[in-house]
Amino acid sequence: MTLYQRSCKNCGGNLVELDGGRFKCEYCGSVFTCESVEKHMEELHRLFDESKREAIANARKNLYDAVNAEYISSTLVHECAMAVKQLIPDDFQANFYEIAIGNNPKKIAKLIRKLDISENASAIDSMVRFLILSLQSEFVTEVGDLIERAYKGSDLTKYEKYSTELSVEAERIDNCIYMTSYPRDVFVAYSSKDMGKVLELVECLEEQGFSCFIAARNLRHGRGAVENYDKALREAMDNCTSFVFVSSMNSRHPGCDALKREIPYIKSTDIENSPAEFRQDYAGIPHKYKKHRVEYRIEESSRPAAADKIVGEFFAGYERVYSAEEVADRIFNRPVVFDEEADTPTAEQISTKFCIACLAECEDGAEMCPVCGNTKFASTHMEAELMKELVDSRKRTTVSEVPAAGGAPSANVGSLLKRAFMFLEDGKWNEANEYCEKALDIDPENPDAYLGKLMVELEVKSKNALGLCEKSFCDNNNYKKVIRFGNEEIKSELAGYIKQINDRIEDNNRRIEEARIEELYQKAVQSMEAAKTEKEYKNAALIFSKIKGYKNSAELIERCLEQGQLRYDLEKKTKKRKKVKILTIVTSLIVAILLIVFVAIPHIALINGDYYIYVKMYGVNEFKVPDGVTKIKAEAFSGCTSLTSIAISDSVESIGASAFDGCTSLSWVDIPNSVISIEYSAFKNCSNLSSIAIPDSVKYIGSNAFEGCSKLTNITIPNSVISIGDYAFKGCTSLTSIAIPNSVTSIDFGTFKTCLCLTNITIPNSVVSISRAAFDGCRDLETVYYTGTKKEWGEIKKSLLENSALWDANIIYNYVPEE
Repeated sequence: MTLYQRSCKNCGGNLVELDGGRFKCEYCGSVFTCESVEKHMEELHRLFDESKREAIANARKNLYDAVNAEYISSTLVHECAMAVKQLIPDDFQANFYEIAIGNNPKKIAKLIRKLDISENASAIDSMVRFLILSLQSEFVTEVGDLIERAYKGSDLTKYEKYSTELSVEAERIDNCIYMTSYPRDVFVAYSSKDMGKVLELVECLEEQGFSCFIAARNLRHGRGAVENYDKALREAMDNCTSFVFVSSMNSRHPGCDALKREIPYIKSTDIENSPAEFRQDYAGIPHKYKKHRVEYRIEESSRPAAADKIVGEFFAGYERVYSAEEVADRIFNRPVVFDEEADTPTAEQISTKFCIACLAECEDGAEMCPVCGNTKFASTHMEAELMKELVDSRKRTTVSEVPAAGGAPSANVGSLLKRAFMFLEDGKWNEANEYCEKALDIDPENPDAYLGKLMVELEVKSKNALGLCEKSFCDNNNYKKVIRFGNEEIKSELAGYIKQINDRIEDNNRRIEEARIEELYQKAVQSMEAAKTEKEYKNAALIFSKIKGYKNSAELIERCLEQGQLRYDLEKKTKKRKKVKILTIVTSLIVAILLIVFVAIPHIALINGDYYIYVKMYGVNEFKVPDGVTKIKAEAFSGCTSLTSIAISDSVESIGASAFDGCTSLSWVDIPNSVISIEYSAFKNCSNLSSIAIPDSVKYIGSNAFEGCSKLTNITIPNSVISIGDYAFKGCTSLTSIAIPNSVTSIDFGTFKTCLCLTNITIPNSVVSISRAAFDGCRDLETVYYTGTKKEWGEIKKSLLENSALWDANIIYNYVPEE
């Protein structure tokens, strides 16, 4: 027996031999002993020929996929199980799943109890998962026992996992969470992107006693799963008294289900329930004919959109809310709206209730529906009226769809199908599908009706045109039902159409492949002819290798490799020469850059008077301004923190603005007699400067000239100085005394501001004004020596603002300075 002949009895996949005489399925991962595989294959060989064995493998694979899908379709599981049973009637797994999807809980429970764990060990995971997803309350105990038998003694992780899943699913079933026909207070429409806000809303509503329906929670997998999603949503909306739309940019997007399916459905039911005179003007329909609705807006629009118009029309006349609590309030306080033309409802009318299964009218005290025996009812007046209308519509539908006498389909089926195929000829797909559905409601196994639905899906106007479809439709569910219920003639005809499609696809694929190979050949030839480097020749050879057996590709591969080697040798020599040349150039550039940065630039700056570049580059401590320089440029030494002393040549007449600003290490400066002006901020923030001698040649001391010289203890201002600028000595916190020469006529704004240690100052009678804040913050100022009389002191124009230190000081009049 060859490896190819061995197939998995779970899914039909190929088996791969492992160590120790075991086999593993490539498709589902099941592991089997050699004995079980041989036994299974011997039985297949004994009972079936090779063609049947292949069909069995395919059928089992389809069944495995169906029961392990994320969303299990009971219809698909039934079809796949029947396909296996047609080949092997007593196949255990096919029979197991066929019973498990049925509506006989007692039979399912009995099957679970008799399940042999050891015999079905390789498939037990799939079986347990399927039973949980298709769970019914009647056999919860049996599934729990099966999980315990299968895993408790061998795999505790799986035991805990499946036990938890079973418990959660059983609780959901007990709470009727999957019943779309169950009456609820609120249907919540939303975008899945806003799920966080949706769950907060639902939690708020359910805490206040409102029952809610949200698709993510209330639509189920497994047996009874939602195979018709739209139908389930419509049924849920019909059975909810209020509709809440979680309004955001996401939910108001045209592709969102809430906007595309749910709001249009509510709108259509509103129109159907309203009198004829209102149906042409939806916004004008009175609220009593509409389902109660609330727009819960969690996000405003950034710009107007078409979707906002749809939402605006749907909620016209209703107040928008912005919190979950407001939603609950709107639902709780919603008034019951009755028909204005009808009398006030009586107690008997209000107490009427309807069965939610058959919608029969029942008395308020009834505990069981007398018609169908159901025990669940709708109790409010509005729900009763809505359900009564639904009953009437269902009765009208049922009259035209009941089978003819004797149980056989009525003659109406032929008329319906004739009409459906006429719609197909005109390309009216929706109408054709509708009439096929009507025919199937009467005769659920009519193959022509399924053929019509197949043609609708493929948008084919005639049966012969099926052979012109772009791809095979053999996996289509409607096709499978035609094959299932049709005769040999229709089966053969459809098989012929599928063969036409497959032959055409195969022929087309062959031509495409030939064109692709020729295209590759031409591309390789062009690459070879254009190649100039070893890499380009190798690329051409690589393309030829993909079509080695085509034309002379093998010969051209050798030629490309030979040419590539020659190019490689030449390129290697060229690269070496280039490398040496580049290295020489780079070295020269580096040397040149270093010379420019560390030699040329500093010396050029030195010549141009930009001394800070030179000082910073070389970390100079002591510096002498060259002879012949008449002015130290602005910011010439600004920020030179390494500079400790400076010698200024006799040719300098002016010290520029901020010339020594921020020279925090500067402790000594020799200012020559040639200097006339010290400009603003010249020595600002020279925090280590302890003393400075200003020569008789200086006439002007600029604003902020010595601001921040916190170690400056004393300074002598010569009589040559006629102007001291604003803030000239601001922040000189170590300055204790100072004498202003009689050549100065005014003490300007903030001149001595925050001189914290200034105890005395000599002011000449030449001063005629003292500006604002001149002595602000001079907290230790005790004595002012004034060379004039008390009367002259009183005539000085003094600012009262921020000069309290001056007023608190002791004024000594007629003071004569010592020589």
